[in-house]
Amino acid sequence: MSFVLGGLMLAQGISGYMQSKQQYQYALKEQEYKIKQQQENNLEARRAGNRKHETVDRNVNKAHEAHTSSLANIDANAMLARSESIVAAAASGTAGLSVSDSILNIERNAAKAEYNASAGLSDTLESLELSREQIESEVRARTNNSLFLPPQKPSPFAALLGTATSYAGATYGKTWDDATVSNWFSSPNASAV
Repeated sequence: MSFVLGGLMLAQGISGYMQSKQQYQYALKEQEYKIKQQQENNLEARRAGNRKHETVDRNVNKAHEAHTSSLANIDANAMLARSESIVAAAASGTAGLSVSDSILNIERNAAKAEYNASAGLSDTLESLELSREQIESEVRARTNNSLFLPPQKPSPFAALLGTATSYAGATYGKTWDDATVSNWFSSPNASAV
């Protein structure tokens, strides 16, 4: 009888090991899929961030171009105002300090306009730099760097040990449990336990 039970337990152990092996193979495939999915999601997050950075780069270039154009216009307007002032002074026969004051006012207004244009460029660039930081923050939020621990590989030894434990429990367990319980209650020190 015990050989039959032992054979059944061994077959059960082999079956359990084979099932564990299949589950292990499935867990490996699932982990491979999750890692690939994570890499694809991280790559897409990086690409989206790069596209946004390209937009910011275009805006930075446009801001520099607008600033350069603005400075050129300020200089051209200042030169035009200066020459008109000189021509008007010559036509009216005015010379000296009043013409110099007029030209100085034109130069001062041109300098203020250049300063305001440079301050506007600085504010725009600062705002664009903040948007770069926000873009990187979004990329980091969308990026997942989970670590995947490999699944536990099934062991034939563990399956054999489990089978032996089950066999011992099925063969000797009931007898041992009954004997132990009856000894506890029949011994003189049973009340101490």
